[in-house]
Amino acid sequence: SKDGTQEILKKIAQRYNDTKIRCIFNKENTFYTKAANYGAKISKNRFLVFLNPDTEVLTPDWLDIFYEKLKNQEIGAVGPISDSAMYKSDIKKYINIIWEITPAWLRYFFDEIENETKFIPGFCLATKKEILEKLGYFDEDLMLGMEDFDFCLKLSEAGLKTMVIPSIFIKHIWHVSFKSERSSNEVNKISILNFAKKLSKKFGYGNVPIPEKLFSDIPLHLAPYKFFKLNRFKFLFNFSNTQKDKNFFVQRAKKLHSKPQISVIVVNHNSSDDLKELVSSIIRVDYPNIKIVVVDNSENKEEFNKVLEIGKELGDKFFAIETENNGFAAGCNVGIKFAREKLDSEYIWLLNPDTAINKDTPFELLKTLLYTDVPVSTCKIKIYGTDKVHYNGEIASEVGIEDEEDYGLFRTAFLSGANIFLRSDIFDKVGFFREDFFLYFEDNEFFERLKDNGIYPIYTPFTFIYHKVKGNYGILEKPINLYYFIRSMLHFNYEFIKKGKYEKESMFGIFDKIEKIYLTLMKLNFEKSLKAVIFGIYDFLEGKTGRNRELENLLAKSVNDFIRDMNNIELPKRGEKVPIETYHKIMKINLLISPNYDLLQKFLTALWVSKFEPRFDYLYI
Repeated sequence: SKDGTQEILKKIAQRYNDTKIRCIFNKENTFYTKAANYGAKISKNRFLVFLNPDTEVLTPDWLDIFYEKLKNQEIGAVGPISDSAMYKSDIKKYINIIWEITPAWLRYFFDEIENETKFIPGFCLATKKEILEKLGYFDEDLMLGMEDFDFCLKLSEAGLKTMVIPSIFIKHIWHVSFKSERSSNEVNKISILNFAKKLSKKFGYGNVPIPEKLFSDIPLHLAPYKFFKLNRFKFLFNFSNTQKDKNFFVQRAKKLHSKPQISVIVVNHNSSDDLKELVSSIIRVDYPNIKIVVVDNSENKEEFNKVLEIGKELGDKFFAIETENNGFAAGCNVGIKFAREKLDSEYIWLLNPDTAINKDTPFELLKTLLYTDVPVSTCKIKIYGTDKVHYNGEIASEVGIEDEEDYGLFRTAFLSGANIFLRSDIFDKVGFFREDFFLYFEDNEFFERLKDNGIYPIYTPFTFIYHKVKGNYGILEKPINLYYFIRSMLHFNYEFIKKGKYEKESMFGIFDKIEKIYLTLMKLNFEKSLKAVIFGIYDFLEGKTGRNRELENLLAKSVNDFIRDMNNIELPKRGEKVPIETYHKIMKINLLISPNYDLLQKFLTALWVSKFEPRFDYLYI
């Protein structure tokens, strides 16, 4: 260290007369692994704990617990839980609030508990000296970072278990050493590069098992893809689960540079002004072999003529199809089938009309698809005119999130229908988009079908497109869109709960989302949007799918109209039980007459009862 650390250590060592602390002062920074290995080699003890200086031990008998666990010959390493750690080592997996009695609380409730894991973070890792000797100590090419991943892989390959001990709590200030000096950050990058080389040498470039397999209990959103965003190793992992031979990348490079035909499919609904800008951005790209197919759902001749005018300068590279508005999914299907049957397109790119692309986007998306051997890819979406991110493979936000440090390639958590790039033959395997959703969640349902067929779409951060999010409140100020969003969200989640893919209790999260939307709309006094939420819930209960041709008229109805509707119902007396369908209708009209948050909660409770408690045919008013 170049600060006052050495003087502090000397004073502490003097206090204990060198009986408890031995200090080794290096003349130069040897970085972490070399220093850790040296300390382990000169130690006379059989049991060792590697502890970062940016930690605070809060469990008094932590060493006793580690010692007892490591007596087990099947265990190779153990670690604590912390406020700055991943997955099974994360304290939030065990307790939500951290306060003074947390260590005692954990000690009481998790005594004798141990969780097997595939990864223990290196800020606090306990093991035995003979294990280090057997495995060859920490890899000193991984000077600062990745040595913990590497060591845990070695333990797994040696048939030894790694355990998290939730009764031990150690606070940790994340990566202080990485931030203390600029050189440390550079050395960390070298360590990542060396680890990538090591994995590549072991498994073969492009054949390295994905992190979810290497560290099998780390979920997607915590998998360490971000360490491998280096251009040289961006295609390190085997995302397709197919073994790549030595000629694979050469063949794929030839395919990429032959510039195969891509058909861009755009579903237009009175968006010709936006469409014009999208087409202009496509014309400017470096990729020459793109054809554009616009499916116009506007049901307006003037709008269709505008679409035709936009495509004039493109000649035989632009195609416009006028159709009845059967929804976004149906429009996509019309365009996809046209591109497959009439244009013989090998690749399909679905884009919203209110997007704009970068010069390198088609090339990068095709490259991702070809080099990963996964037939579906997507990329980052930024909000037009800002640096805010609309979609990053894990989160979608109408208001935008910060554009933080990118991961490398990874399996996306879901798809955004605004931007999907795929091989055209994929539809033969999984089918087309479900048209009963009409608008929203058709991409979620398609994503689930892809996964059912062993296809996990890949997200690349190495390019991006822009998406226009209009208005200050996004979908909240678009009643028709909001209606379909609510209805489709309920329809999608209910269907997958019934299929056993989602837990029944996940519907409570959907209810919470609807309640938050409703509260916001009440504060904003968006009357039509409040109606849209209620109609969306009711029509889901009624089993309605596809286009609602009466929606605009329904949203235009006044309070007096709804009062007349209520007068046409034979109302039960208070405390009287009524058929559940009648209960739904009464709740709907009451909420349309007078928005009320408590009543909305009762409406959602009735939804739960009718869909998940079929033994109840009646409810009480």
